[in-house]
Amino acid sequence: MVATVLDTKSDLELLTPTEIRVLSVFQSLSVHAQNLFVFLVIHPTWHRLPSLKLVEIPWGDLSCTIAELVRRIEPAEVKSETPETKVKPELADVCMKAEEEMSLDPVYIKKEEALESESPSKMEPFAATFPAPSDADIKFDDPGPSTFFPSRGLEAIPLSLCSTDSEMSLRELLEYMGPDEQRIIGKDLKIKAKKKTDLIESILTFSSSQTTLADFFGKGKAKAGTEKPSSHEVRLRAMIMKKLQKLVRVNQDVYDILRLVHILYFRSTQWPAEILPRPLRHLQRNYPNYIRTRSTRIWPNRAMLIEYEDTLKAEAAIEGAFPSPDGEPTSPKTSKIKAKDRPVEDDGEAQAKEKREKKAAAVRKAKADRKLFDELYARWTAHLGIKTGTAVTALPGFERFEPGYVLTRALHKGAKVLKVLKALKVLKNRSAEADVYAGFLDQKYWCMGLRGPWHIRWTAINADRIKDAPDEGKSALEASKSGISDLATGSVYRPPLIKYLLQLQKRLQVPPEDQVDLSEGPKVPKVVLEAERIIDEEKKKTSQWKGPDDEVVPIEELVSQHYKKDFANVSTGTCFFTTLFTLLFWDIIFMPVEGAFDTHFQAGPLDLCDDTFIASRHDAITRRLAEIEDDKALCYLKRHDTEHRPGKSCAVGVRWDLCVRRDLVGIVQCIPGQTLAMICRMFCEDYAGACAGAPHLIVWDLGNRDYKLVHIKGTGYSSRQSQKAWRDVLARLQSAEQQACEVVEFGKKKTKGKKKAADSDADSGSEEDELESEKEEDCGRRSQSQGRASKKRPHDSDEEDEYQPKRRKTSSISFLLSNRSVF
Repeated sequence: MVATVLDTKSDLELLTPTEIRVLSVFQSLSVHAQNLFVFLVIHPTWHRLPSLKLVEIPWGDLSCTIAELVRRIEPAEVKSETPETKVKPELADVCMKAEEEMSLDPVYIKKEEALESESPSKMEPFAATFPAPSDADIKFDDPGPSTFFPSRGLEAIPLSLCSTDSEMSLRELLEYMGPDEQRIIGKDLKIKAKKKTDLIESILTFSSSQTTLADFFGKGKAKAGTEKPSSHEVRLRAMIMKKLQKLVRVNQDVYDILRLVHILYFRSTQWPAEILPRPLRHLQRNYPNYIRTRSTRIWPNRAMLIEYEDTLKAEAAIEGAFPSPDGEPTSPKTSKIKAKDRPVEDDGEAQAKEKREKKAAAVRKAKADRKLFDELYARWTAHLGIKTGTAVTALPGFERFEPGYVLTRALHKGAKVLKVLKALKVLKNRSAEADVYAGFLDQKYWCMGLRGPWHIRWTAINADRIKDAPDEGKSALEASKSGISDLATGSVYRPPLIKYLLQLQKRLQVPPEDQVDLSEGPKVPKVVLEAERIIDEEKKKTSQWKGPDDEVVPIEELVSQHYKKDFANVSTGTCFFTTLFTLLFWDIIFMPVEGAFDTHFQAGPLDLCDDTFIASRHDAITRRLAEIEDDKALCYLKRHDTEHRPGKSCAVGVRWDLCVRRDLVGIVQCIPGQTLAMICRMFCEDYAGACAGAPHLIVWDLGNRDYKLVHIKGTGYSSRQSQKAWRDVLARLQSAEQQACEVVEFGKKKTKGKKKAADSDADSGSEEDELESEKEEDCGRRSQSQGRASKKRPHDSDEEDEYQPKRRKTSSISFLLSNRSVF
C-alpha cells in the first residue's frame, strides 16, 4: 500500500513532506519491525509486552523491535531513506527546509510555517478548474470551530512510529488496568471504593495531595514550566508499571497518516473504520483476472482530498458510528433502571413522566443532529455553487470522489432529522425539509441513484400540504408524475410513486379522462402454515418451530419442508440471486473501466455499490439485459461457470459451496427471461440495496418447468420496506410467480377484520415515505452504517457471505490484502 502510493506520481503530490517522511521511515524498518508495526496498525490499541510474546508472528527480539519502532525520527533519516527517484527535487528541498526550521519539542515537532507557503502546488491548472472551498467561503449560522472540518494550518509531526507507556498519564494507566489490578493498587494505598470511577479518583487524589518532608523542605520553588511530578506520583507510576510492565501502540498521528494513505490506495468511498481489513487471507484465495489500471488525478489538489476525508468522517457521524459534535453518541441509548429501583408513583403519573422524558430526550437528540445537518448543508451548498460554475465535468464514475457527492449522500441520510423535528412539533421553519429535497432534485451532478427516494419524499411532502392548502394537490400530482418519468428513478422506487399517484387521483377526484392509467400489479398470493412454536429461553435470532417429525427446526427449514412436498428443489434465495447475477454479468463486472480496478486482490469493481456502476457500463448492461430477456442467460451461465468454478474464483456475491451448477442451471431454465432480466436490473441499479429484501426461498421443479419465489413471514414479524419493494417490482411482471408464506402458531390464525385490513395497507405501501430510509439501510456502504443495527430476519442463515458487501459500512467492496503486500 505504501509503496504503491509513493510510486504513483499523482498520489505522491497529494502528500506533505511530513507524511512522505513517515512512510519512508516505515520502509526503512527491518522485517521484524515491519511485522510488529503492521500488527499494531491492525489492532490500534495499547498492548502489553507479555501479550505480544504470545502472538505467533515472527518479530525477533521483541524488546529490540519495540525500541526500533519508538526510536525518534531524526531529520537525517529523511535524507537517507527517502528515495530520490520517487520524490521530485522540489519536494526533497521542502523536506530539507522543513528540517532546518523544526524545533526540538519532546512530544511533537511543529513547523513554523504553513505547508502551503512552502510547497508550490503541482496541480495549479487543475486547482484553477476545480477549486476547493475554504472555510471562509462557507457561512454558518453558528460561527465557531468545526469538529469534522478542523483548521489544518499547522501540522503536527509525530516523534516516532509508535508510542509507549511513558506518554500515558496516570489516569490513562489506571483506566487501562483490569478491575483486579485496580483493587490491588487501591489495597496497597489503603483506599476503599467499590466503583471503578470512585477508586480511580481516590487514587489520583491520594497521589496528588500527598507530600513528603523532602518536598516540604525543598531548596526552592521550581521554575515556571518545569513542574516535576511528586514523589507519590512517581511511586504510583512505578506500582502500576510493575503490574503492566511495558505498553506499546501505534502513534495516533501516524495512524491518521496511514488512514489518509488507505483512502488514497483503496479509493475509499466510506470512512475506513480500520486501516487494514482483517483477517488478511488473500493468499488463500484465487482472485479473478482483471486489468489493473491506477487512476490518476482523482483529487485535483490536496485541499480537495482533505475536504473529502473530513466529509467521509462527517458522514460516518451522521450514521451514528462516531460521536456527535457535542461529544455524545449520535444514537444514545436510554438507561435501563430496574423496577425495584424506581420510585413508587401513581401509574398514570409515572407513565406521563416517562413519556415527557422520552420526548425531551428525542428533542435533544434531534436538535443535536440538526446542528450537524446544518453544518453539512452549508458546505454542500458551497460545493454545489462551485460545481455549477465549473465548465469542466469529472470523468464518468469519478464524481463519487468529490466532497459534494459524499455530502449529498450524508445529507440524504440525515434529512430525516427534519421529519423527526416536524413530528415533534419543534421545527420552526416548516418549509426547511421541502427546501432540502427541492435542492436535491434540482441538481443533477451527484447521487443520481438516490433520486427515487427523493421523489418519494418530495411527493409525500406535497401531499401533506393538501390538508392545509387544497390547491397543493396539483403540486403533489406533478411531483409523483415527475418521479415516474425520471429516468434516474430505479425500478424499486417506481411502484411506490405509482401508488401515490393513484391515491392522489382518487383523493382529488381527477376526471377519468385526465387520469394516468397505471394499474397496480396483482396481490401476491398468500399461504398460511400452522405449526407449534418452541419458546426459546435463550432468545436466539431465529425462531424455533416443531417440524413434521417432531424435530425442532428454524422457520426457514420448516417452510422448506412444506414446499418439498410439491417441488423437487428448494434453495435459499439471496445467495442464489447474487451468484446468478455475477455469473451472468461476469465479463461486464470485470471489464476494464477507469477507476474500477485500482488495487490488487479485488473481488469486484470499486464502484459496484455506487450508482455510477450502471452509468459507466450502460451500453453493455443494456445489451446483456436484452439477451437475458430473450432466454439467452443459460449460455452465459454455463460459460462463466465452466471458466471460474474449477479455481473457485473469489468474486463478489458468488457462493461456490452453496450454489452448485445443477441448481443454477435448473433455476435459469425455470425462471422466465423477463423475470430474470428484471432481477438483474435491480442489482445493476443498486447492488447493495438489492442484496436485502430478496425472496427467502426459490423452489422449482425442472420436469414441469414450474417455480415460485417465496417470501417468509413469521409470527410478530412485519415486512421490511426492501421486501415490499421486491414484491412490488416482481408483482408487475406477469411471468413472476411469487408466494407469501406466513407461519403462525396453532389456534392463532389471523381473522378477517380491521387488523387484517391495516396489515394489508401496510404491506401495500401506504407508508411509502418510509421507503426512502431503506436506501440508507440497505447500502452496504457502509457499511455501513453503523450505529443502527438492522433487525435480522428470523429465517436468515447464520452463515454469512464473506464476499458480500456488508450493509451500512462501505459502499465499496472490502478487498483483503496481506500484511506484507499491503505495505
